[in-house]
Parts: sequence; structure tokens; C-alpha cells
Amino acid sequence: MSRGELILTIKNLKEKYESEWKSVEDAFMATIEEIRKFVTEKTKKGEKFTKEDAETILNLVRNSPQASRFLLRYIGSVGSDKKHVIMNLLSNENFSKLLDALESEKFEEIKLLAERIVQTVYNVGYATLTTWLAILRPDLFIPLWGYEKENGTVPQSFLRKFDDTKRFIRWWNLEVDELFEFLEILKKIANSVGINNLFELAFYLNKYQERTHKDIATRRFWLIAPGEGAEYWNTCVKREIICVGWRNAIEKYGKRIFELDYDEFKNVMKNEFGYGNFHELWKFLKEISTGDIIFAKKGMKEIIGIGIVESGPAIDLELGDYPIYRKVKWINKNLKLESPKQFRGTVTELTYEEIGRSIELKNLVDNIIRKIISRDSKDELDKETKRRIESLIDYKKQIILYGPPGTGKTWLAQNYIKLKTNDDKKFYDFVTFHPSYSYEEFIEGLKPIPVDSGLKFVVEDGIFKRIALRAMCEALKSTGNDLARIANELLVSLNKIEQGNLNEYGRYIEKKRELWNRILSLSKEEIRELFKNSSEFYLIIDEINRGDIPRIFGELITLLEADKRLGEENQIIVTLLYSKEPFGVPPNLYIIGTMNTADRSIALIDIALRRRFGFIELMPSYKVLINELGIDNVKSEKQAIEKIKNWDENDLNVVKKLAVKVLYAINEKIKEVYDRDHQIGHSYFLKLKKCEDENKAIKTLRYIWFHEIIPLLQEYFYDSPKKLKDVLGNKFVMVDEDKNTYEFKQMEEISDEEFLDALKELAQRGEQSE
Repeated sequence: MSRGELILTIKNLKEKYESEWKSVEDAFMATIEEIRKFVTEKTKKGEKFTKEDAETILNLVRNSPQASRFLLRYIGSVGSDKKHVIMNLLSNENFSKLLDALESEKFEEIKLLAERIVQTVYNVGYATLTTWLAILRPDLFIPLWGYEKENGTVPQSFLRKFDDTKRFIRWWNLEVDELFEFLEILKKIANSVGINNLFELAFYLNKYQERTHKDIATRRFWLIAPGEGAEYWNTCVKREIICVGWRNAIEKYGKRIFELDYDEFKNVMKNEFGYGNFHELWKFLKEISTGDIIFAKKGMKEIIGIGIVESGPAIDLELGDYPIYRKVKWINKNLKLESPKQFRGTVTELTYEEIGRSIELKNLVDNIIRKIISRDSKDELDKETKRRIESLIDYKKQIILYGPPGTGKTWLAQNYIKLKTNDDKKFYDFVTFHPSYSYEEFIEGLKPIPVDSGLKFVVEDGIFKRIALRAMCEALKSTGNDLARIANELLVSLNKIEQGNLNEYGRYIEKKRELWNRILSLSKEEIRELFKNSSEFYLIIDEINRGDIPRIFGELITLLEADKRLGEENQIIVTLLYSKEPFGVPPNLYIIGTMNTADRSIALIDIALRRRFGFIELMPSYKVLINELGIDNVKSEKQAIEKIKNWDENDLNVVKKLAVKVLYAINEKIKEVYDRDHQIGHSYFLKLKKCEDENKAIKTLRYIWFHEIIPLLQEYFYDSPKKLKDVLGNKFVMVDEDKNTYEFKQMEEISDEEFLDALKELAQRGEQSE
């Protein structure tokens, strides 16, 4: 791919991950400055470096932000004594000369000294060399490391893809002149997109992912036990994860365990914790990759589930003794198959040949892989729509997506949230409002629970209160003080209640009281600081306009406003109706509602709701239809409509084009005889996307038309037969204007040829009426 495409890729990475870089930049670069100052001053004094000096440098690295620490992975080489490597490198006479050459930017001398350092200092290669070049001059050099299994700072898949970089794919074997040519290319590319700190470029390149599908030849298969006797299986299914143990090591090292090289990892796990099976965790952390297939096992002999890995490793101590997890898309959750490999441990690899010993298992795997390879690329959010949502929800904290039925409101809400939360269900929830939905279900209400003497009533928290508490506790548990302990204990208690533990209510209430007592003792400024950089939580309220808003939200409708949330300028904390507990809405909780304008116009919804929510309109998108059905590739709605208008009779012989043109024609007629809020959305016709030939397309279009479009129009015009005829024409509905009645032709009464002719007439009538 060309230089232009390479620059565009960097731009896109910057756009997507710049906020992440900004969140660590100051602290990380402060570490770089501290290391640079320490090394420069000592070198200029002519002092030799000791192991204690090396330890000082490594401690600075360890205390840098975890999210950017990988940039310094090779500061002391990997697979050897880091302190010894750092001490020898910094004490080498060529290193002190390198400092002077870098200061005066004598590039030929820099190259010569770099070559001498690599040749004379044991265990210093290009990765360690460029790391120190970047520390000393981040405006000129990028730290280089990366290999097939791990992106590092220059992913192999990235280098392989572009014309400018593919010849440097084995950069560690280059001659020094070629190495510096490579470094110069990366610098120029960074500068062209406004990046002057090459650590920033390295941060973005680490996020690069080549969009490819794995086939059987490159996909790996893993047999994993979700706890002894699969005790964590229900949690794995609910959270869509696979989790493993080794909690003691995680409690002490946290995410630092992810960054150790193999020798360090082995030493820590085996000698410090006595884990003889450390190699199994190493496989889970380092060898499993996105797209691999997981077989969940129970005991030694039974496979109970199959899924596809969707993320790298992460930690959640709320998971108990099995706190390390990866996101998994579970395809089969209720299997009872004999495992082709009997294995007593937690993690082991299966070969495709081993899977082939079980015909049933092999067929399942083959079907899964076939679907993955053949499935269409995952729908992405339109950038402009995403930008509109982000800007409005940041300002208002809650928005409503509104429009006619079938315009993708719920799909957009769900996919936006999945994108923002990496589809971790811990961070979002979903509820649908309806006319009988109440405050007691949404906020809190009385619930009878059985006790020895009969029944007693407890106050049960509703979905909104629970997710608000989760958002609060998630922010507070990283504060590192007593609030963190309370937040963690409250989360544990809440999890038990949600799992049906009725004996937990007393402790749950006690922990809530303890939490609120601490919060009420803090100033607004102190509370605001607690929520700084906290994880975002989301609640989707589908069909929000169908609920009785004042009755559902009660006194909390005011608390939703951005300036009245916890820690904000006009913070409000109220006492709740049933529990008499204090309550405020945390600033890291966002609400996305959806609203069907065919049910109720936006002008008629509750005024309190209108004032507190931002609104984004979603109308039928012909651009989406044309692009998704593979008809053409258009960039805007205006361009899509121009295409539709220019289609002639021959174009309408293509079923997918005919469907799009008919939708456009009847929507134009609906706007004329009714209003724009009752148009028909494009999503009904997206079912045509899977049709591989015209016969299947006709069959699918008939289903859509008779079972979805006509019933919807019948609902719109139930009391206006003439308007119904104006929209549908006389080939699908017969109207008796004298009696003000109508009858629809049934699908069985119309042949395929008659059906297509009738649709063409509708489409062309639309042209005549323009």
C-alpha cells in the first residue's frame, strides 16, 4: 500500500487513541525526563553506573503509567539481567560520546556510535539501543520492538502491509544505515500527521490491528477449565468471558505480570509463589490470541462450551479466585461432548488433528470457522453519527435517539455502547419501558422475601439504582483509600444479591450506608476528584416514550442533569422514598434512550424529559441500504437519492434496486399524505443482504412486504382507507370508498411476476409524483 494510505492509517489511529495517549502523556514523559536527567548528569560527571543506579532507572519505569509502560519494555533487554545490561550500556565509553552526538545532531557520528555499542555491549541489540535513543531524543527516534505474537511498537502486520515499511520487516537484522533509514521514515510519517514525540507514534502503532480472518491453518485451539468442576462456567457465560486463577500472583503484581518476559515470569511464579503450572498461565497471557477457539471443559473428559476469543487478557478481582479473563463470544453454551484430550490442568492447546478424533466436535468447529470466514465485515458506526452522539452525550449525559420504526435506533445504541465498553457487560445494562413500568422497578420498591416466620418486606434496588451504584463503586475502588475497601465490599454484596442470595440484604444495606456516610463527609471538589478518569457506565432505555416518565423517574429526574450530578457545581443528593437512603447520580453514568416517533411525536413527550435529554434524529437511510446491499458505494444521503432517481426500468429488474426505489417512493408519499415521523425505516430491507441470487431475493422481499411493511401501513392508516390506497396503490389493497373499508390481497393470491410488476408501478408512480 502507498505512502498516502500509510499516513491515513496513522491519522486514523491517532484519531481513535489520542485521548488514551493524552491521559498518560504527562506522567509518562515526566518519567522519561527524570531518566534522561539522571543519566545525562551522571555521564557528564564521568561516573560509572552501578547496579543501584540501574535499579533506580527500573523503579522509575515500574512507576510510570501502566498503559504506556510497554514503550520501555526493552530498556534493559529481555531474557537477561536488566540491571546488568543497563549498567554495562550506560558505562560504555561510546554511550557518553553518543550523548554528545545526539545533543549536536551529528547523525553520521550517531550511526557510527550506535553500531559500536551494538557490537561491544553484550545483550544490547537494536530494540534496547532505539529505546535509549528515544529516551534521549524522543523528537528524533522511536523505540523499536515487536514480533508476530505481540504488536510491540512496530507490529509485523503493519510493516508487512505498506510499501514504505515492508522491506524493514526484519529490522533487527538490518545494517545500521538501513536501520537509521527506517527510523527516519517513521519520523517523517509521524511529523506529517502532527506527531513530534515518537513515543506517541509508538503508542498508536501498538494499537494497530490488521483486519483479517483466520482460517484453520493459522487459528489455534485451547482447552480451558473455568474453575474446578467448571464452577465459574455460569459467570463465564453471563459475562461472555473465560477466566482462570493464579489470584495470589495477581493480587501482588496486578497487570505488571503481563509485562514480564518469560524468564522473569518463570522466576516469579515458580520461586515466589510455588506455581509449578506457571506455563499454563503464560499460554493464557501470551500465546492465546484474538480469533482463537476456546473449548470450555468440565473435569478431564467433558467439553461444555465453544467460543471465539475476542480480547487480550484483563483482570477483575471481583471474579474471586479466577480473576484473569479474556472476552469470548460463546457460540455453544450447553454442550456435553467427550473431550478428545484428557487433561487435568487449566490451560492446554488442542491440535486440529486431535479435534478430528471426535466427528461431532470437528463438525462444530468447521461450521464455526466457515461462518467466520464467510460472514460479512462487522457493521461499523457511521463516523458522523458517532461524533454527534459523543459530543451530545458528553454535554447532556443522556440522549434519546428518535425516528420512525426501522431506522436502527436500538442497533445504534447497542453498538455505540459495545464500542465504548469493549462489549464488557459489566459496564452497561438494558431495559425496555412500557405503560405499566414503574418507579419501584426502575429505582427501588418493596419486595417480599421468605423468612422462617413467613415473609418480610425488603427494599429492592431497581436497575437504575444498581447501575448507578456500580458506576460509583468502580470509580471509588481505584482510589487506594478506605473508600476503595467499602466500594469493593459493596460490589461483592451487590453481586451476591443479583445472584439470588437473600441472606445478603442486611450486609448490602450496611455497606451502602457506610459508603454514603463517607461521601456525604466530602466536599464537592473532593468528590469530583474521585470520579476523575473513571470508567464509563451506560444504561439503554428502549422505547423510553412508552413509559410514564414522571412516575418512573420520580424525584430523580432532576438529578440526571449534568450540573446536578455527584461532584458537579450544583450537586444534589436526595433521600429516597422507600429506603430513606441518600442517593445521587454519578457523573460517569450515561443514558441512551430510543423513541419511535410513529408511537408519539417528540413534541408530545414529557417536558421534563425534553429539557434534560439531548435528541438525535434517525431517519430512513438510503445510503445505508445501497451500500449494505452491495448495490453501489455512496458517501452521502444526497448522493444515494440522486442514484435512486436516476435508476431506469432496466435497473428495476434488479430486485435489490427495486426494493430500495419502492421504499423511497412510498416514504415520499407518506410524507405527503401523513407526516415524516411515520416513514418506513431502511432496516426492514437489510434482510436482502444475505440473498445470494434473485430467486432468494424475491422470496425474502415478498416476506418483508406482506408480513412487515403492509401491517405497519395498516396500523398507520387504519381509519383512512383512501390514504392507504394512495401509498400502496390498488394492486395490494382494494378500497370501498363509499363504505370507507378496505381489504388486502394475500401473498398467496399474487404471483412473483405480478408482485414485481406491482412494485415497479409503485416505484415509477413515485417518479411521476415528484
